[in-house]
Amino acid sequence: MDGARGLLLALLLPRLAAGTPGTPPGTAGTPPTTPPDIAGTRGTALATIPGTLPGTTGSFRPSGGGRSVSRVCVEQSLVFRSNTPYPTDTIAVPGGHDLFCVQLDDSKLNYFRQPQDIKESHFLKFLEKYGRHSFLAPSQVQPSVPAFYRAGDPILIYFDSSSVLSTLRQPVKVGASGLCVDGNPAGFLDSKSTSCTRIFANLSKSCSTDPALDAASYYRDFTVLKVPINDIIVQSMQVKVSAVAPPGAPHMEHNTCINVVSEVIYEIEFSGTHGIQSVSVRFKVSNISGNSGSSLQQHFTLHFWVSASVLSRLLLSL
Repeated sequence: MDGARGLLLALLLPRLAAGTPGTPPGTAGTPPTTPPDIAGTRGTALATIPGTLPGTTGSFRPSGGGRSVSRVCVEQSLVFRSNTPYPTDTIAVPGGHDLFCVQLDDSKLNYFRQPQDIKESHFLKFLEKYGRHSFLAPSQVQPSVPAFYRAGDPILIYFDSSSVLSTLRQPVKVGASGLCVDGNPAGFLDSKSTSCTRIFANLSKSCSTDPALDAASYYRDFTVLKVPINDIIVQSMQVKVSAVAPPGAPHMEHNTCINVVSEVIYEIEFSGTHGIQSVSVRFKVSNISGNSGSSLQQHFTLHFWVSASVLSRLLLSL
């Protein structure tokens, strides 16, 4: 901004030295017209203070809690070309010539009243007096996690590769058609069997892409948590799912999908409040023929049994 001020003063000095300040080109020298007192704030048209010459720095301070705005102004006729990134405007002066003003980059351009420093000890007092409603959501307390599974609690599983915590699922049927819903969580100590139907619009595509048909999706890439945890998952709290004679991946042969999972049976060993000790899974597979409209009936079973060590202690206590 010092460069802009210097340019404007350089344009004015020859005219001031000649005694004809503010005379536009092509006119006789006339007394300078003093711009009237124009009230304004930052961002609006503002003339120099009455009595100051165009081209000098003028500051206007309106009464009250306004802002101090400083500008450098010259008659518009003195500026033949302007192409700067600085904010500029032109002020019409009644009975005089238009003024071309450049707003100064004044670091002191602020409210006259200095804001009061608020100490942390006084913050609540000011908040109570001046506080307003906020759209910020209040902090929510995380619900406490039980130290062990209770009957009916969802069984937690953990995907180590993606650090995702989820639940073991036991699909159930819904509606009159009995279609499968995969989001149903398996409940701790809830030994039961469910069945449902899957219909395939494009069997050749679903055969290799639908995880519900692949035995690996029921035991691979995840572990079962011994007890509920929502914090750091350590290795000692994870139980791998062992597959008994796992079948190969489903694949198409001619017009038939081979090795499709038709039944899943989980065997889960638990030890009281020490949680789940081991998990195994067995499968039954079948083949599906056809393409559009092909269907498959699937069965899912969860069976819980008490750890032998716990059972022996119970027998000894009798």
